[in-house]
Amino acid sequence: MEEEHKDYVIDSLEKIYGETNASRPFENRIMELANRIASEMAPDIVSDQLSMSVEGSYLDGLDELNLEMRLQQTLVASIAYTVLERCGVDADVAGVEFPYLHEFNSIESLSVMGEASSELSCPILREIGRSISIYDREKAQEAVRASHEKEPPEASAPSRRPGMGVDD
Repeated sequence: MEEEHKDYVIDSLEKIYGETNASRPFENRIMELANRIASEMAPDIVSDQLSMSVEGSYLDGLDELNLEMRLQQTLVASIAYTVLERCGVDADVAGVEFPYLHEFNSIESLSVMGEASSELSCPILREIGRSISIYDREKAQEAVRASHEKEPPEASAPSRRPGMGVDD
């Protein structure tokens, strides 16, 4: 993603996921959106899937509140990492950390977390792609309009030379 796309992309994402802190850089605003999405979805994922998939993992024995907190923080990092990397931003430089990822150390618990991360990241990535396409199309149309405005009127009309037409 080009630098020129970032504001347009954030504006599009904010229309769907809510406002972010406009004084912060793109990377932090993506983290903010990831946090909002993960916070909203983690309780349902824990109660519907994760609580039944922790046996044999480091998560086994934790109460629902601690499961939710670990899932939420891991989802925030995973969503942000996925989105930032696909946008060409080095997520490590942006400060994305996975403090609890190692606790999802069974196939079942890691599958739940991975599936949730993928399902929550995909709509964001689709919206980013759509936004960039719209932005690029608008810029191309502006360039065409600008080039037509710069051309003198006679340059855009076909020239007629004697003896070249059908009616001559």
